[in-house]
Parts: sequence; structure tokens; C-alpha cells
Amino acid sequence: QYQEMQSERQWLANLRQKAETGEALTKPKAPSRELFAKDPIGYMEAKLAYDEQLAEYQESEARLTQMSQRQRAEEEKKHIKHLEGQMELLQKRIPEFADPKTAPAYREKMLSAGVNIYGFSPQELMSQADARYIAVLNDAMKYREMQDAKGAVRAKADGARPVVKPGAKRS
Repeated sequence: QYQEMQSERQWLANLRQKAETGEALTKPKAPSRELFAKDPIGYMEAKLAYDEQLAEYQESEARLTQMSQRQRAEEEKKHIKHLEGQMELLQKRIPEFADPKTAPAYREKMLSAGVNIYGFSPQELMSQADARYIAVLNDAMKYREMQDAKGAVRAKADGARPVVKPGAKRS
């Protein structure tokens, strides 16, 4: 793999040098019919040169395509590994995500809170790959729930009878 990577780097360095000197990857032009009418032997030589340049061009194109596909695959692997690491962090920070039974319902609850309360789009929340942002959303959602519960308790307490202290005199 190391030798393969070194050869690719060397090939890319050569390609870059060609691009800097103006010999970038350009599709070669076929010799014209006029050349065949004027000089058949010159046409044959130009046709051979064209065929060689075309083969080199196609090989370079294929190699570039292969390298870009390999690079995309490696980036995809890195992204998946990153997501797995972030999920582990999320499961440590938010215990509801660690349990496979409660995780989908809790995820929907967080998604609903993010969309309805905080104004995020579902795509924004679903594409979030950083566990820290999800943890902040979780804390904000729990705080909001706590504040709502606090208001309900106060309303219930306001409607209750006054508390009589034990041993207090009645008038």
C-alpha cells in the first residue's frame, strides 16, 4: 500500500508539473482529412501519435477516476467511524440513547422539541454529527420540561387550602 501510494503521489506530481507547463490533461485532436488528402504518410504518422496520446489520455482519466473513488471511499469510512465515536459519546452523556428500547422514542421527542420549540428544520437536526450539539439540545429540552412542570406545580399550589401549622391556636 505504501508503494502504491508513493507511485500515485509521483504520478500526481508529474500531472501537476504538466499542468503548470501547459501540458494538462486535454483530449488530443485527431488528424484532419485534409492532411490525408495532402500527405497520406504524414497523416498515418499523425494518426499513430494521436492513438498514443488518446491511450495515454484515457489511462490518465481512468486513473484519476479510480483515485477519486478510492478517496471518496476512504472519506466515507472516516465519516462512519466519526459517527460511531459520536454515538458512543452520546450514549455516555444521554442514558436514554444507550437503551435500544427507549432510544427511538426519545430521539423523536428530541426531534420534535428541536423543530417545534427551537425552530430547527428536521434535516438540520438529522444531519448533525456532533454529540455536543445533541447534548445541548437534550439539556435545553429537559430544562424546558422542568420549567413547564414547575409552573404546573405552582398553579396546583395556588389552588390548595392554606396549611395549618400543628399546635397553632384556632381563633
